[in-house]
Amino acid sequence: MSKYSPKHVIQCYELASNGFSNEKIAKSLGISNFTFRQWLKKQDHFSTALKMGREKNKRSPLSHCSELIYERLSPQMQALWEDLTHAHETGEGLSFVLSVLEREPREHRQQLFLYAWASSLFNITTACKMVNIGTTTFYTWCRTSPEFRMMVQEIEHAKKDLFEQSLIQGVLDGEPGLIKMANQTLNSDRGYGKSVEVKGSVDHTHLVFDISTLELDRKTKHTLLGSIRKKEQQDALNDDR
Repeated sequence: MSKYSPKHVIQCYELASNGFSNEKIAKSLGISNFTFRQWLKKQDHFSTALKMGREKNKRSPLSHCSELIYERLSPQMQALWEDLTHAHETGEGLSFVLSVLEREPREHRQQLFLYAWASSLFNITTACKMVNIGTTTFYTWCRTSPEFRMMVQEIEHAKKDLFEQSLIQGVLDGEPGLIKMANQTLNSDRGYGKSVEVKGSVDHTHLVFDISTLELDRKTKHTLLGSIRKKEQQDALNDDR
């Protein structure tokens, strides 16, 4: 059984904020469910971290995506991630942890990057800094590693699903802006779009007549002709643009 330490407070907060259940948090910390419950009762900082993590999770629609990625990490990589997070937050032993990370196979570093990416609200720069790589490395991995590229695409797809789910939930909650946007896109065929679509043919009939046949005095005819020529010139300029 793991001995309680302040490090567990940070880990508990991060796991809870990413949507992990109590049972999964206990498993990730390497403790039994009974020990987890005992820590909640006896360790105020631990219980506070869990509560704050849960509150953060309620505001994050991406937590389930993070959890799925974390579950794919091997126990060794999960432990390394916890060490990495702790080192970044406290500054303790960061150089050592980064040196350990550098010796890991590329596939392991790619997996940790994906979790860092999801955990940082999909901020590539932040995720790269977390696992000590440059953004150029990320794009190189996408270009040269089919498996990594496939995982990135899978996460992007999951992210779209989450955003769509949040949109639907917002509509159900009666958010006016989301209701309007949903109708303008999904129900545009029912007349809610921003523009009107005209189907079928439109017959344009141009009426042409001789201005000299109008019963106008010479000055009025001259003014009218001048206005027509000016309008034609302006239309021609607009067409050229």
